[in-house]
Formats: sequence, C-alpha cells, structure tokens
Amino acid sequence: MDSNSSSGGPRARDLVMNHIHICLRFIELLVQMFRVLASRRRRVERTYELGYDKHRQIIHNLVYKSDETCYKMLRMRRKPFEKLRDMLYEHGKLRDKRCVLVDEQLAITLHILGHNIRNRVISTWFQRSGEIVSKVFRRTIRALIRLHRMLLKHPVPIGPNENDLR
Repeated sequence: MDSNSSSGGPRARDLVMNHIHICLRFIELLVQMFRVLASRRRRVERTYELGYDKHRQIIHNLVYKSDETCYKMLRMRRKPFEKLRDMLYEHGKLRDKRCVLVDEQLAITLHILGHNIRNRVISTWFQRSGEIVSKVFRRTIRALIRLHRMLLKHPVPIGPNENDLR
C-alpha cells in the first residue's frame, strides 16, 4: 500500500487546508463586523437623565401655566388643586419624597383618575418609572382616604314632617 493512500493523499490534504483557510477567513470577517458594531455603539449619545428643573417644568406646564390647561389635564382648576394639595400635606400626611413633590404626586393621581390612563403612559408623560408612578398613585389614594371625613358631606336625615324636594 501507498503511504499517500493511508493518510488520504495530497488531494485530501489540500481539501483540509482549503477548509481551514475558509474558516479562518470567516472568523476574520466576524471580528471585523464586531469591531464595526462596537464603534457604532460608542458614538451613540445617551441622555436618559432628566433633571429636577425638567420635572418642575412638566408640572408647571400641566398645572400652573393656565387654569384651562389644568382643568383639561387634571379635571380641576388651579385654586382647588392647590387647596387639595395643602390639605393632603397638612391632614393627609402626604409628604414630598426624594424625587417627587406633593403637587406632582397629586397631578399624577388626578391625571390617572381623570383620563383612565395606564401607568405606562403616565410614566412616559411625567418621565418617571412605572414603579414610581404606581407607588405615587397608591400613596396619594391612601392620603385621600384619610381625608374622607373632611371631603365627603354626611347626609342629613329628612324628618317625618319635612318634604323632600329632590
């Protein structure tokens, strides 16, 4: 027997070398593609952070800019909004948190209730996370429930000799 026939001969060796060359070329192309993608990723500017002033500007435009805007967005005029905000602060134990002030908490809650909007939409509108929106909503509702004795009018019973004109 031939020594070339046992190892596959020169043709088999050429095929193996050709396959190795193709694999190395493919790996080289992959490395170039990853370099191009990595260089593109570095060029992207990321601006995720909103400052305190941006949040205050959102609330200002929503609540304090005009009575009409406040009524359209929160279903409440500015004076009653401010009165309710003060009541929630004084009697409802609603406090400013590290990142959300009382007026923003109330605006978020009133906007959700007034327009039946989901947390995801509100989180985009107010530039807050869904978790923050959910916590703010629950906290404000609890404070409103604490005010039920002040906010709800108790019914007066009608006497036997009185007429109900309703």
